[in-house]
Amino acid sequence: MVLFESNAAALIRVICEEKVMAVTTGAGTPKQYIAQLQAAGIKIYPVVPTLKIAKKMLTLPIDGLIVEGMEAGGHIGTETLLTLLPQVTASTELPVIAAGGIYDSNSIAAVRCLGAQGVQAGTIFLATEECEVVPRYKKFIVAASNPGTTIKKSNAGLSARVLDLGENNQALSLRDAVVKGNVVTGAFMAGQVADRIKRIEPLHKVFERLL
Repeated sequence: MVLFESNAAALIRVICEEKVMAVTTGAGTPKQYIAQLQAAGIKIYPVVPTLKIAKKMLTLPIDGLIVEGMEAGGHIGTETLLTLLPQVTASTELPVIAAGGIYDSNSIAAVRCLGAQGVQAGTIFLATEECEVVPRYKKFIVAASNPGTTIKKSNAGLSARVLDLGENNQALSLRDAVVKGNVVTGAFMAGQVADRIKRIEPLHKVFERLL
């Protein structure tokens, strides 16, 4: 749930109506929506890119945190998961989920050593047969080679990790990438783990690798 979106309040209402089990929030504070979400029995997990923001979120009645390193795709901070995660897990007894660079069971084992109780992964699911992004998006991920990603400013003026498609790619709109496959304006967001993805495969293969 990206909180700076103009329709955030409407999306929160839908989430509550549909009785979603948990919601992750980013790009803003969920403070004004917490009472509404809790009344619907929904657990709240803010995404945090820094220890400072993590501590700010911990002053709110949340259920856990998602710690995102700069290896992740999309909007990111400036700290790696390896340095940020242990600082956050040392600061709270709430469940902490690790995000950024998750590829397989070894990735999960590594972050568990640093105190994480679960993982959030995105990029590894983009190049699956079941994913509904345009085929061009999947092909770009498979074609990525180190360094396959770069950091650009998004439409919102925030730093975002995207596939490196050259100078002509302005990386302004995620929708243009997902729906249209537009190589000029599309923000083909992907984490650094894209460099390890070599084929489009069925979803169950990704879960087998994770488990």
